[in-house]
Amino acid sequence: MVIIIKDEKFKDTLRIKILASFIFGIIFFLIIMNTFAYYILRNSYFNSYKNEVMSRAKSISKNIKNTDDRDFLSNSAIKEAIESGLRIIIVDKDKNVIFDSLNLIYGIKLADIDEVDKALKGQESFGNHITENDELLYISYPIMRNNNIDGAVFLMNSLKTVNTEIYDYQKKLIIMSIFMLFIGLMISYVKSWQMTYPLEEVISAIEAVERGELKKKVFVKGNDEISRLCYVFNEMNEKLYRVDEERKRFVADASHELKSPLASMKVLVQSLLSGGIEDKKISIEFLKDIDEEINRLTVIVNNLLELSKLEDKKGISFNLFDISDVCSCVVKRLTPIANDKNINIRSNFDSAMVEGNKESIFRAVYNILENAIKYSNEDNFIDIWIEKENMVKINIKDYGIGIPEEDIPNIFKRFYRVDKTRDRKTGGSGLGLPIAYEIIKLHKGDIKVSSKVGEGSLFTITLPYKLG
Repeated sequence: MVIIIKDEKFKDTLRIKILASFIFGIIFFLIIMNTFAYYILRNSYFNSYKNEVMSRAKSISKNIKNTDDRDFLSNSAIKEAIESGLRIIIVDKDKNVIFDSLNLIYGIKLADIDEVDKALKGQESFGNHITENDELLYISYPIMRNNNIDGAVFLMNSLKTVNTEIYDYQKKLIIMSIFMLFIGLMISYVKSWQMTYPLEEVISAIEAVERGELKKKVFVKGNDEISRLCYVFNEMNEKLYRVDEERKRFVADASHELKSPLASMKVLVQSLLSGGIEDKKISIEFLKDIDEEINRLTVIVNNLLELSKLEDKKGISFNLFDISDVCSCVVKRLTPIANDKNINIRSNFDSAMVEGNKESIFRAVYNILENAIKYSNEDNFIDIWIEKENMVKINIKDYGIGIPEEDIPNIFKRFYRVDKTRDRKTGGSGLGLPIAYEIIKLHKGDIKVSSKVGEGSLFTITLPYKLG
């Protein structure tokens, strides 16, 4: 059972979910990208600036090492460093400050500072120190004289400029990310629409089917799962349409078939009530006609019940049996009817084992052979024989009036008659061949027909062969 939700609040639920998934994915990607870019950029700027300051520290250390001049302000390397904004502190090997570019701690002995201690041990070092209002970069480098440590250069500067550059770049990255998010939103909306539009078409088609519009189709290009869904829906809808058309035709034909004998009986009964009953001879004749119509109705109803039983596939048991025995019984049962038309049934049966319902197979062969007798002229022959290969074939060949080629595809449809006038005269209901076809189909077999008008017809029943 298909449940269709028509509440408007459910209309765009799937599209919103898909769109939200895309948006969250894009936002998550942009956050990761921005975070990664920030740390890469910060490290790059910091390392570049650190290397620049370290290079100045090395240059100052080298210049001091090569001269005994204590006039540090005349040192070109120190002057350049000061002009670049660096604070320079030079200490001797006892941590006494012998130069301070800001002249704030000149002559003071420094307390333990990690970077200075490392430099006095011959190691270059750097570090970040965060104050209340700023972030500072510390660089220290040893001063060597005659391969001995004679002091250290200690450089210090604020990282505000570096951080400002990083923040400016980050702002640009955020603006670019917002633009990318906007583009992503548009693409996501289009993609979500492309993904849900076929589903909306399918839902619309299902609603049309619910209203009885079985010709509704969904046209979607592509090879993905949604396209496959649309294809399967179209196939299903086509089958539903054919079944519905069959149902309508069946109801119309069944009504017509049941109406005809009922109408005949009504006319006969009214004739009797109008005075015909007083004439014994007429009464007996009319009652016989009514009895024939009742028999005809009984045949139609029984055939319809048989078809219903075959379609439900209930209460049908399968066993292994010899098909030649069944064919022999059919010929024996129909020989008297054939003799009335002076028709000789020539049979040739080889033993062949099949698996199925013996009574049902009997009915199928019986209906086809009986049909051959009905449509054969008097003083004629009918051949029936069995062939064994990969499948068992039961061939029934008559030399009667034949079937027009355009009618052959329809002869297994319910109530279909090639010649309606002749069929009513022969007592046919138009259900014999459909019953035979359903039985053989139930047994995973097939019925092939070849015919030529004026020369007769060949019916070939094919069934799976079982080795006995």
